[in-house]
Amino acid sequence: MDLVQKGKQLAQDGNYVEALDAFLLALENDKENPDIHFYLGLCYSSLEEFRYAKYHYQMALTLQPDHPKTKMVWDGLKDVVPEKPPERRLTRAAAAKAAEAAKAAAATAA
Repeated sequence: MDLVQKGKQLAQDGNYVEALDAFLLALENDKENPDIHFYLGLCYSSLEEFRYAKYHYQMALTLQPDHPKTKMVWDGLKDVVPEKPPERRLTRAAAAKAAEAAKAAAATAA
C-alpha cells in the first residue's frame, strides 16, 4: 500500500494525526500532487486546524485550479486566513502524545 492509500485508510478510520504523517511523507516524494494537498487539508480540517487546512487547499488549487474536491470545500473556508503548518517533526510529536494518551486510556480501562 502506498503512502497516499495508507493515509486515506487512516483518515477513513478517524486516525487523522497518523494520516497526516502518511500524507506529509507522500508529499516529500510528490510536492506537485494536488490530491495530497487536498487530503492534508482534509486531515487538518478534521483536527479543526482550519488555517493549516486552507493552506493546503490553496496549494491544491494553485497546482490544479479546477481540482474538484478542493473546490467543494473552498467556500466553507473563505473567512479563514491560511497559515503554513509547522514542520512534520511537530506532527510526529503530536502523534507520540496521542499514542501515549491512548495507552493511558487503555491502561485505565483495563
